Amino acid sequence: GVWDHGSQDLERSALVSRTLSESADLRTIASTITGEETIDWSAKHGWYVDFDVDDTGRIGERVISNAQVRGAVMLFNTIIPNAVACASGGSGFLMSLNPQTGLTGDFAVFDADNDGDIDSDDLIYVGEYIEGLPAQSGILGDRQYTPTSKGTLEDRAIETGGNDRLGRLAWEEMVQEL
Repeated sequence: GVWDHGSQDLERSALVSRTLSESADLRTIASTITGEETIDWSAKHGWYVDFDVDDTGRIGERVISNAQVRGAVMLFNTIIPNAVACASGGSGFLMSLNPQTGLTGDFAVFDADNDGDIDSDDLIYVGEYIEGLPAQSGILGDRQYTPTSKGTLEDRAIETGGNDRLGRLAWEEMVQEL
């Protein structure tokens, strides 16, 4: 998340670093430097995260679709192309971060432990691995739908901490009488 103040000359040092960790196909995130959990927006211009996570061997991970902000959550997908040259397919992560801090928010976003509830046990997780390259997700109410290169549709419940009444709530055509 970057607030550029209209400047085109921002350097990486103007941003706060975030570090991903991975275990059992789930990701957590932390502030790289203790004390930078919150961002001093008068001194820094936002945050960044590198996708070279530990020694997972997942090379070339990147974001190629638009991030979507719902309530207090930024949802985006990463792709990890197949490591074999000229091979199709790959995998990716469904990611969710607080857009203001680049960290987890005050509530869990998805059911990381697959117990059927989005609760405090899921709070520390920001990414969920999926097989197949994820395309742009669609968000409908409290569901995230993500098509993949394997021809599957990933469907998961999400909590965004915002008002459930987002987007167009009603529509009426106004016609000027002649």
